[in-house]
Amino acid sequence: MQSPYIARTFGDGTNMTKIRKYELGWPNGLSIDFHTDRLFWVDAYFDRQGLSLMFSFFKQIPSIHIALVQL
Repeated sequence: MQSPYIARTFGDGTNMTKIRKYELGWPNGLSIDFHTDRLFWVDAYFDRQGLSLMFSFFKQIPSIHIALVQL
């Protein structure tokens, strides 16, 4: 079984680069800030969010735990 990761590629699927490949369970939400070249992501398995630099191959900024509040 392959471990989860977040990657970027060219439009035709070539030149894949893994941006985030550690401490991921179920990455299921992504958002890109093109002005700062940051990738924001959420992980449902670990209940946390985080961000990585788009052109970095290692974790730059620590993950933030998501506190779920039931109303």
